[in-house]
Amino acid sequence: MKRCISRLAAGMLSAVMLFAALPADAVSAETTAEATFRRVLRQAWPMYKERLNISSLRLTFDQVADIYYDTLYTDSDWFYVDSSFSYVLDAQKRVSTIVVKYAYDTDKIPAMIDNFNAEVDRLTGLVNPEWTDAEKILFLHDHLGEVCEYDLTYEKNDAYAALLGGTAVCQGYALAMNVLCRELGIPCCAVTSDKLNHMWNAVKIDGHWYHVDATFDDSAPDMLGHITHRYLLCSDAYMMADSMHSATDWNFISDDGAVVCDSDAYENAFWCGAIDTCEPLPEGGWLFSVAADPAKVRFVSDIVSDITVATPDVSEIISIVRAAWPTETGSYYTTCYVMSDYYNGKIYYSTAERIMAMPLAGGEAETVYTLSASEQAYGRIYGFKIDENGLLTYQVMPLPAFRDADHYESEAEFHTLQLPQQSEPVTTTAPPETTVLYTTTTPIIYSDGPFTVTTLPPPTAPPVTTTTARILTDAPPVVTTLPPVTTTRTETTAAVTTPVIPPNGPSVTTLPVTTTAKTTTTKTATTTKAVTTTKAATTTKPVTTTKAATTTKPVTTTVRTTTAAVPTTAAVTATAPVTTASETVTTIRQLTITRRGDLNLDNAVDVSDAVMLARLLVEDKNLKLSDQGMMNAHCTADDEITGDDLVWILRVIARIIAGD
Repeated sequence: MKRCISRLAAGMLSAVMLFAALPADAVSAETTAEATFRRVLRQAWPMYKERLNISSLRLTFDQVADIYYDTLYTDSDWFYVDSSFSYVLDAQKRVSTIVVKYAYDTDKIPAMIDNFNAEVDRLTGLVNPEWTDAEKILFLHDHLGEVCEYDLTYEKNDAYAALLGGTAVCQGYALAMNVLCRELGIPCCAVTSDKLNHMWNAVKIDGHWYHVDATFDDSAPDMLGHITHRYLLCSDAYMMADSMHSATDWNFISDDGAVVCDSDAYENAFWCGAIDTCEPLPEGGWLFSVAADPAKVRFVSDIVSDITVATPDVSEIISIVRAAWPTETGSYYTTCYVMSDYYNGKIYYSTAERIMAMPLAGGEAETVYTLSASEQAYGRIYGFKIDENGLLTYQVMPLPAFRDADHYESEAEFHTLQLPQQSEPVTTTAPPETTVLYTTTTPIIYSDGPFTVTTLPPPTAPPVTTTTARILTDAPPVVTTLPPVTTTRTETTAAVTTPVIPPNGPSVTTLPVTTTAKTTTTKTATTTKAVTTTKAATTTKPVTTTKAATTTKPVTTTVRTTTAAVPTTAAVTATAPVTTASETVTTIRQLTITRRGDLNLDNAVDVSDAVMLARLLVEDKNLKLSDQGMMNAHCTADDEITGDDLVWILRVIARIIAGD
């Protein structure tokens, strides 16, 4: 269903144009002039034409922008057409000229088109025709997460960048999904939101539409093999209940009528809980790893991952791997980072220090490779993947949180092992090759959700003076940028403060444990708004303009907050040495965890904590609250600190007063 573009300040020649949807009752059938303009675009883009005279069509900017983006995002593989364009208005405020911008050098585009089509054919050729449409979507969703890394420069935004360039923002993920689904005959459209500054997809299966957000399910910076499945085939209700998707301006760019995602048929699908890529097996079924819920971990032995093979009808745990990742303080993270992959008849999986392999049917596992002393001194394994040629690449990092002692910095080593084509043992005498792939100062952490969000004001650009007056019909083209929907991604760490009650009662000796709450990724799509400038006579007005990764309206940018030695997930302290590979833990003692609601850190939850939380909620600038106190303020299981947390504290106080 085609939606129109709305203007933030209609009638002003220097107004900022927003890419937003009108209500359904404002949508009208495409006029003859609009249909003609669509044909003009389809003819001009393959010929790389830049200047299009459409004065005879008498279209408003809203009509032009609506058709332009509808055609760009749904009609064909226009990856080489930039979503920025320029236009000139005539005296009646109708668009007389369009100036098209191309994302790549036009001399290189023909070869790029050939490569792009070949890659689309290759990927769709890997799809098993016997799979259900849901399984086909699962494959495409996970493949995008595996081959594409989120673009932290916020410059790559098309399907080519996502599939062949290896990096893209949300628009690239969504448009690549559009192309691939269309090739498989599965209806798919892009979904945008100005409020969220984000783009994702809706797909149609068995007559029902579902949301798919491959961007938010991928990690950033990239962690090899890691992808979640929180936003795969979800309903409107599920997405609206999620803080990162809740908005009233969803815009479904589709010609399939009103798009309503009212089915929850896949709410408990077999892939739910998978923390890595679901790998299709030649014998049928899908291989993936499911980690134990960190919130339920009380002992080191609880830190496990289930290596699972599943189909839409049957799910089987092949092996339960006990593996713990040590922190810098000698305790252990409660998240199990075991990931799995399949190659040449074997299941491969990673522990903190080893790459392991076992038969597909399960059974005894063998060590393929153990980290060298220098690798262990640098960090632990936090991801791996195997390509079709048996080249295994594993990722070694000091922390799972992409953080060092002084500032946020993503720095990972990537090492390779060549797996044998046959079943002979892997030779690991020579040290693997080491590369450092990326370094960034973006505050990103590995996420498990729920989370706490901290916001910073966006950077502001200096005002630009432009003039508004009578429009000159012979004026040169006025450059008005409408950059693509891009996203900035950040994540936040907060402390899990749920008290752990020892099974044998309070008389049992307990040990303190450093914990953090599950975290999630908040990706804020940054959209640069168009600014129209025209030849003028007198009046000057300040106009705020932005560049690639900024916005002219306030944008919530989430950043990670964390305590000094707590990178990502909760850490468990053991009283005796614990093997961190796949061996069973032999000595474990019970634990206690910092209490929720204790904002002033006096080891009690009382009225003073309630008062502090109330001051926090009203943003009292005089409130002095430590990082740990801020973490303890997150009492409920929702996505942010709200009045529900205050109610939780008051109920605790009431129970204490009642003697419960």
